[in-house]
Amino acid sequence: MFKELLFDELGYSDRTRSKKLGGASYAILYKIAENLLKTGESFIMESNFKPEIDRQIIFDLQNKYKIRIIEVLCFAEGKVLFERFKKRAESGLRHPGHVDHLCYPEQEKVLMAGKAEPMGLGEIIEVDTADLEKINYVEILERIKKFLKD
Repeated sequence: MFKELLFDELGYSDRTRSKKLGGASYAILYKIAENLLKTGESFIMESNFKPEIDRQIIFDLQNKYKIRIIEVLCFAEGKVLFERFKKRAESGLRHPGHVDHLCYPEQEKVLMAGKAEPMGLGEIIEVDTADLEKINYVEILERIKKFLKD
């Protein structure tokens, strides 16, 4: 959402520009998160977080504001993920600023590399999304409720 707003306001052109605005969108996300934490609000952050980049930022927020984190790590086989990526890219529904058509080799390499590493900053719920019909949403919700009660 933030990245697409930046595309609309600042323009877009190529993969370099997309990555630059992607970095800016994460800066916005973390600024909003910190502002919510200052007020004591609970919230959900959703993104394709990269532990090598995002773990320290979230860890610092966790320590500063003494928050508990529950991480829902969704994963599937790389081939499934790459096919989903291509389908989404070719659907015509994605903002053109993402320039998905220019990054098939890059995304294929990332998605075929295997399951992402969890952030590891709290409770972790791993969800295999290979077959969306088989996801037990009730079980996931119950685990989240239990975490919130503890």
